[in-house]
Amino acid sequence: MVIAISAGGTLGHINPAISLIKKLKTSLSNLRIIFITTTKDEKLHKSFFDLLSNNLEINKIYFVEALGLTKKIHKLPNIILKDLKALVQIKKIIKEEKIDLLIGMGGYISGLSVYMANKQNIKTIIHEQNSIMGLANKINLKKTDLILLTYRDLKIENKYLDKVKIVINPRFIEARSLLEKKHFNNHNHILITSGTNGSKVMNEVVCEMINNCNLDKYTITYITGQKYYDEVISKINKKKNIYIKPFSNNLLDEIFNADLIISRAGSSTLFEILGLKKKSIIIPSPNVTNNHQYYNAKYFSDKKMINVINESNLNYSLLYDEIKKTYLNNNLIYLEYEDNLKFSDEIVKLIK
Repeated sequence: MVIAISAGGTLGHINPAISLIKKLKTSLSNLRIIFITTTKDEKLHKSFFDLLSNNLEINKIYFVEALGLTKKIHKLPNIILKDLKALVQIKKIIKEEKIDLLIGMGGYISGLSVYMANKQNIKTIIHEQNSIMGLANKINLKKTDLILLTYRDLKIENKYLDKVKIVINPRFIEARSLLEKKHFNNHNHILITSGTNGSKVMNEVVCEMINNCNLDKYTITYITGQKYYDEVISKINKKKNIYIKPFSNNLLDEIFNADLIISRAGSSTLFEILGLKKKSIIIPSPNVTNNHQYYNAKYFSDKKMINVINESNLNYSLLYDEIKKTYLNNNLIYLEYEDNLKFSDEIVKLIK
């Protein structure tokens, strides 16, 4: 059995795909996994992909140059040309690797891969991990065989409901499994992160908070994003209790070792936080398609599982006050899911 999994753009799409692969490898024998992602991700996460290949979680990785759509009209001809070349490359991969099933796990490369697999009459599955359906998945709803949704209240046309299954994000299951591990509980350890690419707004506010507020009783791990690391280092007053990193390929471990998480509202990160039963302050990014991070966060905020600050209200004193309030709040409600909502089970059913 040969399964191709396509995901890219950020680790928020790639990590759930990796968690799914690990589970499928234990559930199905004689399984060959092909991974299709973007050339951009190859540059950003080379050591990460090398590790996966060496451990044989993935049998072969293909890096395809694909670009998402833009509102800048002058860039569209180049984008269309590159994406047409990408489709040709994906078609070749499907044929040469003799793919039996292709699973799209998010990102523009995922949409192109599922589209081409559908054209070649290969079975396909799409996973929409966010609370609003992305364009890459929308264009494939008609022909895909199975639609996996993470948010129960995501709106989808009635004609597709017979193909819909509600599943948990695979990162939740992997995170929850870590709770069985014993580790030194470092109280007052705060993790601050703002996604794969970092955030200028969040970094400015966090720098102000570190420079102006009394944080001596906390240990802080602060992940700035590669783009902003040098700027942050130049602005910040160095303190022994603050550890600054440009990036982490293993955010799940970073979350595991902290007890309060300050982060954006990417779906994978939210489910990692909830899976590990951590307190959190979530600042949704307004610079995402259809404002989906706001709705991701709102879904869990309404259930009293996370605390949310809108970026438009964000300043260092508000963030500092929210940290103190969150530590005092012991009424956190934990997310639980039934066993029959495990992600890989639905895929194994389709295969068998």
